[in-house]
Amino acid sequence: MAPEPKTLMANWGGAPATGEGISREGALPMLPQAQSSRAIPGWPVYVLIFLLPLEVYAIDLSTGPHLYPAFAFMALQSPFFLLHLLEGRIRIPKVPVTRLFCFYLLVALSTVAGTEDPRASWVGWGAAFFTVLAYLYTSAYLDSREKIERALSTFILIGVIVALMGLVEFFGFILFLQEIHPPFAFREQQGGYGFAGGLMRMHGFFTSSNRVGSYLLIPFGFSLYRFNVSKRARLLYLILALFLALTIILSLARNSYLAVLLFFLCLFFFKRKPYPLRSAALTSLGILLLGVLAYINPVTGIPLLDSANPFTRNTEIENPSGNLDLLMTHSRVSWRAGLQNLGLGRGIQNYDDWAFDTGEVSEWSSHSNWLQFLGETGVIGFSLQLAAVLSLIGLTLRHLGRSGGRDPLAVYLVSIYIGMVFAGIVRTYYYADYVWVLIGIMVSHLQLGVKSCADSSGQ
Repeated sequence: MAPEPKTLMANWGGAPATGEGISREGALPMLPQAQSSRAIPGWPVYVLIFLLPLEVYAIDLSTGPHLYPAFAFMALQSPFFLLHLLEGRIRIPKVPVTRLFCFYLLVALSTVAGTEDPRASWVGWGAAFFTVLAYLYTSAYLDSREKIERALSTFILIGVIVALMGLVEFFGFILFLQEIHPPFAFREQQGGYGFAGGLMRMHGFFTSSNRVGSYLLIPFGFSLYRFNVSKRARLLYLILALFLALTIILSLARNSYLAVLLFFLCLFFFKRKPYPLRSAALTSLGILLLGVLAYINPVTGIPLLDSANPFTRNTEIENPSGNLDLLMTHSRVSWRAGLQNLGLGRGIQNYDDWAFDTGEVSEWSSHSNWLQFLGETGVIGFSLQLAAVLSLIGLTLRHLGRSGGRDPLAVYLVSIYIGMVFAGIVRTYYYADYVWVLIGIMVSHLQLGVKSCADSSGQ
C-alpha cells in the first residue's frame, strides 16, 4: 500500500515505507523498493523544488540574462545527473511526453539562427532547456512512492513560505502603504502596487506580480490531497489548504482563479466514471465557461469580481474594447507568424516585437503561453506542446481505467495540471519550471502504477 502522509514532514524520515495506513479512497499498491547501495536519494529534486520560486535571488550576469537559483543548482548538479544516467542508477521515463519535450527543444533551437535578435533567442532557448531539464531531473530521480511523497511535502513547505511572504506584502501595503520585499533580495520586484484602487498583487519571492496565485495551486492541491487520504494530521492539512486558498484569493491574479476553478471541475469529473464521457463533458464545460467569461466583459467596480474574469476590460490601457479583443488580435497575428519560416514561427523571444511591428497589436504582449508557442515556434512547436498535454492526460486516464479509479494522487495531479494548462491560456505561467516539475512527478507516479500493474499480472 502507499505510505500514509502522516504529517507535513512525516516522509522525511529515513525509515522505509511500511505500507500501513491505506487511504480512505484507496491507492495502488506500492512497489517494493530494492535495498541497494546503488539507489539514488531524491534530494536533488527536493532542493530543486525549494529553489524554484526564489527568483529574487537571481544573479544578473554580465552577458545580460539572469541566473536563477534553480537553474544554477541544475547546472552544478548536471555532471552527477549524467553520471547516474550512464551508470544506470536512474532512468528517464520512455514515454511520449519525454520525446515530445525533447523534439520541442530541437524545433526551438532550429529557429535561433534565423531570428532578428539571435541573442534574445539564445537566452530564451536556455530558459526552455532548463525548464525541460527540471522535468528530466524530477522524472528520473523520483523512482519510488516514498520519494514522491517527500516531493509533495517540499512543495507544501515552500508554498507556505511563499504565501506568508505574499500576505506580508499584501497587508503591509494596504495598512502602511509600504512596499515590503523579501530580505537580501538581489532583483527588484516590479508592478502590482496600487492595483484596483489601493490594493496590490503580491510577488512572494517571484520578481513579477500575478505569478504567486497560479504557483500556489500546486501546494494547495497537494494539501487537499493529503487532507483527503490521511488518517492522521487531517486538521493540519485542512488548515494549510485554507491558508493557501486565502492567499490565492488575495493574490488578485485572474489566471489563478481560472486555474483553481478548472482544478475543482477536474476533481469532480475524474473521481467518477466513465472517464471518456466525463472528460468530454469537462471539455464542454470549460469551453462554455470561457465563452461566458468572454461575453460578460464589463467592469463591475468590485476588485475581486473584476479580477476573477480573465477577459474583463482593463481601464489602465487605451484599448476600450478590453482584454478579449487583445487576445483575439494576438490569436490572429500569432497564427500568421506560426505559418512563417516553414511552420517554425518567428523564433524564441522574437514573436512579440514582430507582432507590435505589424501595427495590429498596440497594447501589451501576447500574455499567453499558447500564443507564444504558436508565434515563436510555429505550428510545429505548438503542435508538439499540444500533443504533450493530450498525451499526458490520456496516459492518466488509461492509468485510472486500469486501477478502477483507486488512485487519488493521480486524480489530484492531473487536476492541478489541467488547471495550470488553462492558466497558460490567459497568462504565461504554464511554461514555467515548477509546472514541468509537476509533470515530472505525474510521469514518475504513472510509471510506478504501470510497473505495479505489470507485476500484479505477472504473479
